[in-house]
Amino acid sequence: IPMFSRVLGLRQVGAHRAPVFRRSYASYSHPQHLVQIASQNVSHMIKNCVLHEEGKNTVILYDTRSELSDLMGNAYKLSAPEGATIMDFDTATKDQVLDLFDSLNPGDLVVLVQSTSFRLEEYRIRLRLFEKGIKAIEHVHLEYMPPEQYEAYIKALAFDPLGKDEGLLGMRLKEVLDKTSKTVVKCKGDAEIVYDGPMEPTKLNIGKYENVNIGGTFPIGEVFTEAQSLATVNGRLMIWGFPNLQRVLETVEKPFGITITNGYLTSVDEDAPAAFHEILEIVREGEGDILIREFGLGLNKHMTRWNKVNDVTAFERQIGMHVSMGKKHTVYGKEGLSKRKTRFHIDLFVDIESISCDGTMIWEDNKFVLE
Repeated sequence: IPMFSRVLGLRQVGAHRAPVFRRSYASYSHPQHLVQIASQNVSHMIKNCVLHEEGKNTVILYDTRSELSDLMGNAYKLSAPEGATIMDFDTATKDQVLDLFDSLNPGDLVVLVQSTSFRLEEYRIRLRLFEKGIKAIEHVHLEYMPPEQYEAYIKALAFDPLGKDEGLLGMRLKEVLDKTSKTVVKCKGDAEIVYDGPMEPTKLNIGKYENVNIGGTFPIGEVFTEAQSLATVNGRLMIWGFPNLQRVLETVEKPFGITITNGYLTSVDEDAPAAFHEILEIVREGEGDILIREFGLGLNKHMTRWNKVNDVTAFERQIGMHVSMGKKHTVYGKEGLSKRKTRFHIDLFVDIESISCDGTMIWEDNKFVLE
């Protein structure tokens, strides 16, 4: 669930900047088919995900620092409801933006199209909007994606909250995960991990919002939980992807193993890449012993191990499984772990062969099989 800007806490330890794909005014022109697909998909998000009502105010705040943010900004201009306020963040003053937000009412919508992540104050813009009951759609870290990843990112925006193998699948998975007393994950290569106890109440990120905070970071398509007692998590996982020090997705052709004992990472296979060991060193330095926490299932079929996007905030919705490494989790509280003092929540992508809950198979043959 993490926003990648805070996943690693790397700004605090002087990490390198991610490679960026900025707009070249001399050479870049929008691929029109992608603009059209993006326009259709953002219209779907506005109408079917955040349920924006006719007559409510709409604000679209964008930048043109990167090719993809420029493309997405144009897509929103084509699909914006009549009367929408459209503003380039880099040409507006802080006071202009804040005054605009202050003029909005509960139920209005703000869209943020960001090459990185807009900041006006110490806390995030989306949190300020949610406090006022304003809906929010966020696109973050768009400059991380190279042109060959634009199509995957844009198509992933089409996730349907009511799709049989999308949102409705998420709701079926929640029913199973909320009842299970034993979850077994088998990885390719004979590795296996057992969650030998109940899970926390499963959260949905499928475009159905049941609380006052309507919206979030898009693309969507994920369910997540974690063990009620982290000490019940034991075994091995095979890992094929993780965020590197540049804050972008790094993948390996040959997955490597990690061992978890009573919820803690206790060993890493010798063939794990140096980039992964660099992350481990930072987490140990900041938090000590390393916990494995979130159990996440991505549902978005447009992103896969072979159809990637660099931004981990988006990519954790890829169809498959991920876990989080580090003690931080903003949703689930655990005794002895302060949400304010914990620092790291790092997504690791798992090479799964099967997942079963109390003997019921939910993943097999590279797909969800829950009816």
